[in-house]
Amino acid sequence: MIRHGVGGVALALAVCGGTAGADAGVPSTMTATVRPVAVGDRPHVKVHVPAPPEGAASGEVRLVVQRMSGSYTARQTKSWNGEDVVLVTRRVGQAGKYVLQARFVSGSPDVRDQVTSRTFRVSR
Repeated sequence: MIRHGVGGVALALAVCGGTAGADAGVPSTMTATVRPVAVGDRPHVKVHVPAPPEGAASGEVRLVVQRMSGSYTARQTKSWNGEDVVLVTRRVGQAGKYVLQARFVSGSPDVRDQVTSRTFRVSR
């Protein structure tokens, strides 16, 4: 479990959203979680891709974090080696609602991309 706080007090975070596969009928078990974020923090997103998809020896995780009302977008890509990936974006400057989208892309044409998205709130 990832914990984060200021002065020993944990910050509140509302996480909602769903997990969806690249195709509407393909469920995905990939998950993305974000620890509590306050203005001035750098969001830390942990992406879990399940046991190596059939045929995928490697791949990469692509992350996009955006403020829902604009003014902030952060992108990051990190290679995947079968373990959880932690991506850290640039600092957020405003409170509000944000959305993150994580995509697993395999080096194999036989393995479908996996996508998951979440919304979260940045507190003051």
